[in-house]
Amino acid sequence: MKQTNNDMTNKPAERPWGRATTLEQFIALHDLLFTPGNFSQSAPFEPKASDVFIAPFAKSGTTWLQHIAHGLRSRGDMGFEEIGFVVPCLDFPHPMGIDLNASQQFEPRLFMSHANWYEVPKGGRYICAFRNPKDVIVSYYRFLENWFFEPDAIDLNAFAQVFVPAESKLDDWWLHTISWWEQRDNPRVLLLTYEDMLQDLVGTVRKVAALMEIAPADDVLDIVVRQSSRAFMLAHADRFDERGVRRLSEKELGLPPSSDATKVTPGADKNRYRLSDQVNAAFDAVWRNQIEPRTGFSDYDDLCKAVRARHGAESRLTGFADGR
Repeated sequence: MKQTNNDMTNKPAERPWGRATTLEQFIALHDLLFTPGNFSQSAPFEPKASDVFIAPFAKSGTTWLQHIAHGLRSRGDMGFEEIGFVVPCLDFPHPMGIDLNASQQFEPRLFMSHANWYEVPKGGRYICAFRNPKDVIVSYYRFLENWFFEPDAIDLNAFAQVFVPAESKLDDWWLHTISWWEQRDNPRVLLLTYEDMLQDLVGTVRKVAALMEIAPADDVLDIVVRQSSRAFMLAHADRFDERGVRRLSEKELGLPPSSDATKVTPGADKNRYRLSDQVNAAFDAVWRNQIEPRTGFSDYDDLCKAVRARHGAESRLTGFADGR
């Protein structure tokens, strides 16, 4: 998200215990909590070669992948308060009382981050899922509504325009996507798409297991696939509700304790959450100007096909099939 002038960061203090009601107030609150470097732990993070970093852009299957990876390493453990406490976010370690350098209950250690490739800690193994940027923006808006800003207080299309970078600048989703696509030949990087995860959950679980160097028995595979379904995660939505970050937002920003930050939802009302023709055109223009020249892909569907083709080639080379 575009950074704002520093004087905006003083505005939330004038509105204690209240969500934003304007786009400017929301950006100020967002930047205070989500800008990298605002929070850090006392000791530098020391990654291990066996660590697995789950690093999609926001609202692109991050929580889903955290849950899949944790289930694979733990045989489906559900004894956690919230997924962020067993697969910690690199952006919020110290204020949540998590020592990133400590051992975790299960191996390998798992971490999540929304960092692009250039900024993520190096030395481990990595999973990044892409998602259509237009769907990302709608999902992100819904996620922050009734947490960071009052429902209907901020126009969806005005919100989306914040993610349209200047013509000469590569930023946000666009930079993140390019940086990870550049790692497509890195054997320690697994690239997925959110859309294919929806279509082939079993295949997704198998791919994640392979990256983690886990060969799950059939019973473990069955457990992880069942517990990674939308129905199961909706039934256990309190395990995926950003509880730790919500507590941090209440402490640091004065947001209400009644905020809704549920990350697993039945889906968006397409009539209510619809991007305008102007926003769609703006996103398409960024793709033409920023993504296509660097990748040769004319649109997001082309990127999905390329990711799918790479998995098909890998399966043929290794004799590994995603089907059961």
